[in-house]
Amino acid sequence: MLMPNSAYMLLVLAPEFATSLMAVVKGRHGMLLGNLIGSDLFNFLGVLGLASTMRALSLAPASLHSIYLLVGVCVLTCCFLRTGWRLVRWEGIVLILLGLFRWGVDVLG
Repeated sequence: MLMPNSAYMLLVLAPEFATSLMAVVKGRHGMLLGNLIGSDLFNFLGVLGLASTMRALSLAPASLHSIYLLVGVCVLTCCFLRTGWRLVRWEGIVLILLGLFRWGVDVLG
């Protein structure tokens, strides 16, 4: 039996979330950003690149909204980080809410 996408997503993201949370608790903000950016880059470029070398991939038109949200959140995060390369609490809250919204759109989609 295959695992539903949302359950699989939670299992994959749990270690990254735990690492990020521990980095914040210990005050290692650089490690937090490195984990988030590195994870996203690897997932996007490494996993997608490897999968596309095995078989041609096509993007369903229904998933374009998810791609646009991903790009928008990435641009917004870069804008937030330009202000002294620091995220303040309200920016973190905005990113959490956008992340939950993206997850909801992908799951309920």
